[in-house]
Amino acid sequence: FYGGAGGQQRVYKFNTVGVAETVIDTSSSGADTETGGANINMVPKDGGNRFTILGSWNYTGSGLSSGVLPADLLARQVPGDNPSQNSMKIVYDYGLGVGGPIVKDKLWFYSANRKWGNQAYIAGNYFNKSSNFYSYVPDLNNPTYNDQHYKDFGGRVTFQATAKQKFTFSENGQSACACWMSITGTTAPEATISFIYGPEYMTQVGWTYTATNKLLMQAGFSYLRQAVQFTGQGYDDVPNRVPISDTNYPGIGAYSWGGLAPSVQTDNGTPQQNDNLSYRFATSYVTGSHNAKVGVQGLWGMYDTRGNQPLTALTSNGPISGVSYGFVGGVPNTITEYATPLMSNGRINSLGIYASDQWTTKRLTLTYGARFDHFNASTLPITIPAGPFIGARSFAAANNIPNYNDITPRLGVVYDVFGDGKTAIKASWGRYLIGLGGGSLTTLAPANAVSTSVTRQWIDAAGVVNPATGAAGNGNFIPDCNLTNPAANGECGVANNPAFGTSILTTSWNPAAASGWG
Repeated sequence: FYGGAGGQQRVYKFNTVGVAETVIDTSSSGADTETGGANINMVPKDGGNRFTILGSWNYTGSGLSSGVLPADLLARQVPGDNPSQNSMKIVYDYGLGVGGPIVKDKLWFYSANRKWGNQAYIAGNYFNKSSNFYSYVPDLNNPTYNDQHYKDFGGRVTFQATAKQKFTFSENGQSACACWMSITGTTAPEATISFIYGPEYMTQVGWTYTATNKLLMQAGFSYLRQAVQFTGQGYDDVPNRVPISDTNYPGIGAYSWGGLAPSVQTDNGTPQQNDNLSYRFATSYVTGSHNAKVGVQGLWGMYDTRGNQPLTALTSNGPISGVSYGFVGGVPNTITEYATPLMSNGRINSLGIYASDQWTTKRLTLTYGARFDHFNASTLPITIPAGPFIGARSFAAANNIPNYNDITPRLGVVYDVFGDGKTAIKASWGRYLIGLGGGSLTTLAPANAVSTSVTRQWIDAAGVVNPATGAAGNGNFIPDCNLTNPAANGECGVANNPAFGTSILTTSWNPAAASGWG
């Protein structure tokens, strides 16, 4: 449910072991489709009257790769002495599918199970083996890599209730991690977001009713129960570990380590619930020369975000959480304080109603239709408990973030040039929407649209005097000051942001752009 498009960036990955057919529409999408571009429909396997088993095993690793840079890259002075030059570590995909009859000609099952993933080294970057929190020591025997892995176990039952009615039920359980997915050469693994999904469960129910040889009715329902975590991992838990970013770390340059700095979505271990419910109903009238279809589609979803910083920093005034440090050349320079905990509970509602018609006369086929779409995002009222730097605060419910209505027409023409179905001229025109999701709530939900941090100077270098207080730094990498006091004190400068941690919104949507038609 993260991101602003794709319905909400659904994080469920298809288990292709249970897929019988994949249909991709690249253009000319009908009125039953909200968005343009490539739309993918995966048709699941139902089982059948005979037992079948499908097994697959695919694996490759760095030992099966040459690891040799092409001569043209070497000629362009690309370093050739790094064996992990953004190279593959492993790629794997294992699957097992089993299907067959429960009751012949009446009830069938299919079980699909899959485990897949990949890992790739990041050039010139290594895990941190430092025994203290304030330094980064690369472990040259342990290069960093991104690691994406998925597991899905599912089952589907198909019931032919009558000659005209069929019901389907499926249940899938999935867990996944896009671990260190965005890691680069300037961040340690523990300072790179890992997206941990699940366990999550997808329940689907379908109904097909062939009322007559011309009238078909279809309905479907799905519910995805899911939680996602944005967290840091891959570190030795040394005492007083905090997120640190150095703009010019000795021998390396800009580099970050220690952990993730807080944001409205870096939950650091607190699951963010993002359930969603989808439903559809359609009626089709088919004669051959004339085809008509009307239907409705809907989506309801949760978009709950959490931001926490459980790491505890040691100060002369005692331990405190919710901070990160800024260094220059290995020397402390700044402290950033965060208004943790951060949390918001969002809700998404989407509705689509459409109608389309198709006529075929000799060699000419004309298709036309229209679609109405409504999308609304909102937040629930919430009270956020006190954190290390601010007290409890409450936010009222907020609606229309945004509230959109659209009518989109579709038109298509196909002409069979020779009348043999082999050569055709096709033309289409349509208006399509961007699939909206919960992305707007990340910045515009009232509990998120506030000043979430403040940065203050920190003079820790031994013998260097803080001009605001007259105190000299002692070089122990421990803030000798009271961080809950916004005024300059000890080694720390003033925390000069009156809006920090308040309910004053720093970001809002122009009402004229937040709702309306078109």
